[in-house]
Parts: sequence; C-alpha cells; structure tokens
Amino acid sequence: MADMEFDDDTFPLGGILEERQEWFNQRLRNTSREDSILFAGRACLRVLPYAKSSPVENNQLFYLAILRCPLVAMGASLAPAKQAKVFGHSADDASYLGYFSDVSRLARAAEGAASAAIRSAGFHAVSTSYSRLDRMASAANAASEAAALASIDINRNEFASFEADFSQLDGTNTAREKIACSPLWLRESFPKRLLLSWKKLQRELNEFGNNWDVWSEWYGGGEHNGVAFPGVLQGARDGKYFFGLPPVGALKLLHDVALIDDALWKGDPTALNAEFKRLVYEARVEARYGLPENSENDNSVRSNNGQGAFQAGAFQADAFQVHPPEPTLIPEIQPAAIEPIWENGRLTLPSKPTDLDGSQDNVMASLEALKADFAELAEDVVGEANIDRRVAIYFRKLADRIPNAPPSNFDLHRIAHNETALQGYGQTVSDEWPDILKVRYHSLVLQFTRAMAQFPNWREFKRNAAAASLTPEQIELAPQSAREVANALRQADLTNFIDSIIPDKLEALAQDMSGVEVFPSIGKDYWAADLLTSVNNTYIRVLENALLAKGQVGNGFLKGLGKGGEYVGIGVVVGPLLVLGGYLSVTFPAYFGWLKAIFFLFTG
Repeated sequence: MADMEFDDDTFPLGGILEERQEWFNQRLRNTSREDSILFAGRACLRVLPYAKSSPVENNQLFYLAILRCPLVAMGASLAPAKQAKVFGHSADDASYLGYFSDVSRLARAAEGAASAAIRSAGFHAVSTSYSRLDRMASAANAASEAAALASIDINRNEFASFEADFSQLDGTNTAREKIACSPLWLRESFPKRLLLSWKKLQRELNEFGNNWDVWSEWYGGGEHNGVAFPGVLQGARDGKYFFGLPPVGALKLLHDVALIDDALWKGDPTALNAEFKRLVYEARVEARYGLPENSENDNSVRSNNGQGAFQAGAFQADAFQVHPPEPTLIPEIQPAAIEPIWENGRLTLPSKPTDLDGSQDNVMASLEALKADFAELAEDVVGEANIDRRVAIYFRKLADRIPNAPPSNFDLHRIAHNETALQGYGQTVSDEWPDILKVRYHSLVLQFTRAMAQFPNWREFKRNAAAASLTPEQIELAPQSAREVANALRQADLTNFIDSIIPDKLEALAQDMSGVEVFPSIGKDYWAADLLTSVNNTYIRVLENALLAKGQVGNGFLKGLGKGGEYVGIGVVVGPLLVLGGYLSVTFPAYFGWLKAIFFLFTG
C-alpha cells in the first residue's frame, strides 16, 4: 500500500493533467501491479459514457476499441498469476487507440483513460524481463494517467468514489474481486451529467443493431426473463451482477470476453458481438446448473473455501457439473404475447405487467378513456340501419377486454392486435357511415394507435412481424398449429413442468384470430406472426432446459429412462414437441428452422 494519504484535501481539483497524474502516481507506486491495473480499469469505466467517435472513423470499431480497454484491464487485474502473460499480450493487442482533435474535451479524456488503462496491463508490465519493482512502477504510471484523465472536471463529492476504491486495495485478489463488483460511483457522488451522456451513448450503441445491445446491457444493466439486472455502472446487487449472473459468474465472463481472439475484436463487430452473446448464454447456463455458490457477501466473488474464485479454479471446465450445449443452436426469445420463463422448476408466464413508456397513470387514463369510448360507440352504432350489427358486438368485446389495471404482455397483445383491423376497416367507415360517426371512429382509431405505441414490446413485435413474410396458407395454418402445440403441453404428466396457463393462453390467442368475424382478412398476418412467435418462444424455453437434461441423463432420457433427478421428467415434454417440431420446421421454416438441428441432436 501507499505511504501517502489518499484524501481530497490534497487532491489538485481543477489542476492541470500532469499535477493530477503525479498526485495519483505518488500513491499508487507502492501498490501491487494488479491493484494498479484494477484502479486504472475502474477509472476508465467511470468516464466511458463520454466517449464519442470522430465522424471520419468507423464508429463501431472505435467503440469496440474503447470498450475493450477497461474490460481487458479488469480481467488482467483478476486473472490467476499464470495467465498474466496471456493478458499482457491481449492488452498489447488492444492498444491501438489514438486521440481525435475534433471531439469534446471529455471525450478525449475518456479515450485517453482507456488507452492508459490498457497500457497498465500491457506485456511490459508483466514480463519477467523486468524487475518486480519496475513492473509495479510501469503499471502505476499508466494507472495514474488513466485516473488523472478520468478525474477531469470532478468535484470533491465525486472524488470520493476514487478514494473508496483505493481504500479497499490491499494487494489480495479477494479485495480486487469485491471492488470489481462495486458500483462505479458512490450514491452521493454520482455525476448527473454522466447519466445524460450514458443515455446518448446507449442509444447510439443500440441503434447500430447487430447485437450491440449486449454492450449497453453489460455497462448499464437490462432485463432477462422478466427480471432486471444491474450493469458495471451500478455494481452487483442482491447477489446478481451484469446479465443477471452471480458475481463469480460475471467476473468469469469478463475474463472470457477479454480473451476473445484479437481478429474478432478488429474485424466485423457483428461477429464479435455474437461471440459475446454466446459467452453470456453459456455463463447463464453454467451459473444455473453448476457454478460454485457465492459466499454470504453478495459483493464478493469468493468461493465457500474462502479463496479467490479464480485461484480456486473457477476457470477450469471440470469445475462445472454440466457441460452446456452449443448455445447458437437455440435462438433468443422474441417479443410476443407469450414469453415464458422458468420459475421454481415450472415453465410459466411472468406475473408482472408489461413495460410501458411514460407515466403509468397517464397510460392507464388513456386506456380507461378508450374503454368508455368504444362502449359508447357500440351503443350509437346499433341505432344505424346501414351499419353491420356485428360491429357493435365487436366494439363491446374490445371495450370489455381493455383492462382496468396495467396489462400483462399477453393482455396487451390481445388488445393491440385490433389496431390493424380497426385501421383497415377505416375505408368502409369512410364510404358508408354517417359523417358524425365517421369522425368519431377515425378519432378513436388514432387514439387507440397512440395508446398502443406506449408499449415497447408491441412496437418491437410489429417491427419483427412487418419484416416476416407469411404466405396466405401459412396464415391459415397458424391457429391450428398453435392448438396442436397447446394440446401437447396439456399431457397429464407434464403439470409438474408446464403451467397450464401457457397452453390456455396459446389456445385463447388462436381463438381470437379465428373468431374475427367483422374483419376476416385484415390484420391476420400480425396475429399469425404473434401465434408462431409465441409457440417458438415456448419451444425455446422447453428445449434449452431439455438440452441440459440430456447432458445429465443421456440419450435415453427421451423415454424418461435413466437417473437424472429433476431432469428426467422434462424429457417427456420433448418427445411430442419434437414430433410437432418436424412439421413446424417444414411448414414455417422462418420461425422453426432451427428445430432441425435440435432434432438431430436428440436423436443422434
């Protein structure tokens, strides 16, 4: 540890860069090389949201370079000693950033901090060609530069976050793991300007597409299976860290991503991001079915024997009880009416309402107004001789279906599917209805469309459905196909694994599509897409567990044979579903083509 005090009374707030760098260097030069690297990586992460690419650069490759630096530094600081050289070479590979003069001062500071952080972990800092003191000094110098750049424009409250990291460093891996899982900023010192910068950067990353959301979720948090998880910015909470992993699993993932081949980092970002997502999937499987338990300290990644998890062998494949299947065989869940989750050993639907934009009170007020307006219009339509009476019945059913509380995902989709039908019927209204009712109808449809647009899940589903191409034959076959799957899920011996709510909702959605009497040819493509996506989501959830069951029980598990504890019964689900899956993969290849590979995996 350093001999000098690390306090804000002597820190040169607002001083020039060299003054701050020298101040940090005096205090870091006696810390271990690993402690300095961790300090540098954390300093860089604090200002990462300020990063901004030059207009003349390839934005995606630039951001990959920026993100890679603190990630490799963090991994290097936590890796076993025998991997120091591996990380040193990886750090050297990542040292290809350069300053741009046409971006903001804060952006240049973020880039400089990233460059310094990666140099702190470089090969020169770990090579045995240098003495231990030289390696410590090299890491401390680079870390001091990173911290000096990251502390640009901070105030005394914000400085406390740097001080908190330093005060916990004691040269041990256990302390570094704890710090690595801590929030980047103390609650009372979080810079408000940084949050705005992060929102802008997050939006830019997500707009790239190509799985860039994996980075925004790693840094800022997200949601998995209906449960929110923190990111690097927030630190571990309630025993969960980024991507919903326990801290030990999250830091192992960080290690694995940091060591992704250099060619991927500098090549097509789509391929790099896909590999990151593959590792996330694998980490979730390992965490659920074989990762060592955490200690009682949620912010520590120490195993129960009290050693640092990485020294205890958490990186060795034999430490895990289950060797997961190739993750790319199973696609991701997509927005739909039915997005099942595993809960207490059973497949069910989330109980919480679907997400919405804006104030819940405002959205619910909008839905309540729609409910009243549709009921009133139904009564007025009945009195018109030249309007189909079924329209009034349809309006009443729609009004009854609009909930008095925030809707679930399923209830939202059931209501929202009326959007295309209402819009499509508008021409008939314009041609045949009286003027006063015509104006009311079109105003109500516009109000309905705007209300549905407040729900992100519905917006994303519509984008996906618009991109899909279903033939008229496929649209007609979708309801019956969903019913067949619902019947397969209702087998008597499956109640321990499949909540009856899933087949019931599938059948209800199929009935909704088949029961549209007033608008028989309008909006059915979206309804069919929702049915097929809901069925596909169910297959994804069942088969991701069944593949793990196969690893526990062996090929014979399809008949419920062998010894596998909780995994044996889920095999009974797979048999009838795979039979139906063969039909689905041929009839709807765009949705279920992936099942062909799964079929051969189970029967091979």
